[in-house]
Amino acid sequence: MIDGCPRAISGSRFFMRQGVVSKYDNMYGSISSWSVVLCNDRWISTFFQRKLYKCIVFLYNEYEWLTVERENRMKIKYFVSVWIIGTLVLLAGSYGLESYLQTRSEEKVSAAIEEATLDLHVRDDVYIRFAGGFEFEEIGHDKEEKINATDETYTYHMTRETDEATRELTGKEYEDMGKLQVVLRTVDNGDQFVFTRFENEWDWGFEIPYYIVFKNQSEYELFAYKERVERKHDNVFGIDYTSNVKGVYTIGEDDYEMILSQNFVSYEQKWRYSNGKESVLREYVKENATGDVEIGAGELAFELTLNTNVKRQISESWFMLTNDQFFNTKEEMQSYKDYTNHHYVRSQKWLTPEGNYSKLPWAIEPYTQVGYGRNLVNQQGTYFVDQYPLTKDRFYYNMIVADTNYLIDMNPQQNDLWYTEYTSTWLKQNYGIVAPYTDTRHNENIAQFLVKAGDILNNAELKNKYTIYADFLTKQEAANNVFKTENGYYILDYFAPEQSAKTHASLNHILAEMNFLLESYALSKNEAYLNTALAINAAIQDTGREWINPKTGDFWYQLNPGNDGSYTFKDTDYPYLTLEDMLYSLELFKALQVEYDVQLYTDFVTSKVNFIKKNEIEITRTVVEDLQAQGFGALIDRYKHVVDVAS
Repeated sequence: MIDGCPRAISGSRFFMRQGVVSKYDNMYGSISSWSVVLCNDRWISTFFQRKLYKCIVFLYNEYEWLTVERENRMKIKYFVSVWIIGTLVLLAGSYGLESYLQTRSEEKVSAAIEEATLDLHVRDDVYIRFAGGFEFEEIGHDKEEKINATDETYTYHMTRETDEATRELTGKEYEDMGKLQVVLRTVDNGDQFVFTRFENEWDWGFEIPYYIVFKNQSEYELFAYKERVERKHDNVFGIDYTSNVKGVYTIGEDDYEMILSQNFVSYEQKWRYSNGKESVLREYVKENATGDVEIGAGELAFELTLNTNVKRQISESWFMLTNDQFFNTKEEMQSYKDYTNHHYVRSQKWLTPEGNYSKLPWAIEPYTQVGYGRNLVNQQGTYFVDQYPLTKDRFYYNMIVADTNYLIDMNPQQNDLWYTEYTSTWLKQNYGIVAPYTDTRHNENIAQFLVKAGDILNNAELKNKYTIYADFLTKQEAANNVFKTENGYYILDYFAPEQSAKTHASLNHILAEMNFLLESYALSKNEAYLNTALAINAAIQDTGREWINPKTGDFWYQLNPGNDGSYTFKDTDYPYLTLEDMLYSLELFKALQVEYDVQLYTDFVTSKVNFIKKNEIEITRTVVEDLQAQGFGALIDRYKHVVDVAS
């Protein structure tokens, strides 16, 4: 749909909206012949046309029912006649204005395309054309084999001819404008990601107009993904100002489909420490919702820009292209739209060749309230690897390939953990930890993603990546990064080679580590993995019911080690994440025949569920199903606050 119209048809910019015409035919007769509505992005004159049209309809109808004195009727009739004549003149003028705007638009596009100095072909009949009168000097052209994909990278130095005053002042005939990079990532199924990036090196801001051009095409449809989302302020992340992708464009008679992003503008920010380490992130500047569509002679062009305000800013966009369908059903396309708009903070919107940028917490260094970075959780698409086996949709496959390469590129050693690349000021102040550092839960999520991705991509090396994190966990006792109890130990949440104090152990991390080690043992039969998992379970049983806050019945969030073997509990647990982890622990205990304190875990689950019910906390249907599977269904029977999608 394009602005309410079924499809933009070649050769005409105006359409009769059948539903509207038939309605007004019945109501107002011949007036319906004026009901011609423009179906493109030039809405201004259309707006006035509709308003004027409604005025005419209103006056004709109201005139029939005027009950005034005879001597006043002639005056009113005269007034109505003058009003109608005037509105007809304005209506005609509005059509003239629209025709002028349309002609100017087509002239602008034609002129821009004619003056373009750089074309890059994506397919034989699809290319990117950069306009604006710049000179593009190619300074790099590289090809690199990736996992289930191939990257072709084009890098250009941009210059522009100086004006007469500048030449007299500086003696320069050309001035440096910046660096342009285009990466064509071709997936092994033939689909493509196209990433564009511009780094402004000029003293002022400017924009680079460019076009995605489809030859021999003249119509398209848009299934819009971007919609108004209530951007609530989060106590940790603040507000995420980025928007979803524009949507899925269908080009021609299903010849191509394209997913098109917004244009994201940012600064790269770095904070260097005396030990040589550094914290890296992006400071968000703005988002440009560009994407006008122009239909020319035998070409369909999407008009975009790479926009910057000042020097040093980075401007980035991306699109994905297929000559098939991204989604096999309209229902799945709608389902993913609903998912991304519901989880818009963690949905993947701002993609680059190096990674996905998402909103970061406020407690970061260098400080900014609009910090974005390559958060490790959001580099791996758990949703994609879970959905693809069910739907076999190309979009999910492409995103799995992209996310797999993000993670592998962020860990070039291939035998080490993944490190968070920006500093948390909370960790720095409490434990002296700065970037890069290890977050155990993030590495667990990455390992689980890569195992599933390896299975989908038929890559045995990826499927075995879990051993990196499992081996790391087995070595933490020797590294003294644990808190020991009478019969076992807790592995602490964070680790860096240089830190001033031991960190805490949170219950959700503890359970996730134990679960991961049990899963790893099931895959490998490595006794070291099982023994470490048993040590963690022993620690849970040592501290026992102390994990339950006696005032609320909820779990404590974390255990804080003391210097003399003592410990304290602190903070509020997640609404139901830890409960999910615990229910999965029970499933693994039973599957692997691991002995555990049945009564203790029963007390844990019962106390947490009662807390949820008492406070009417929203939980997902999956949690309910997990409770039922582990024999706790009666606890949650007839609970009303159950949803399909988590908030």
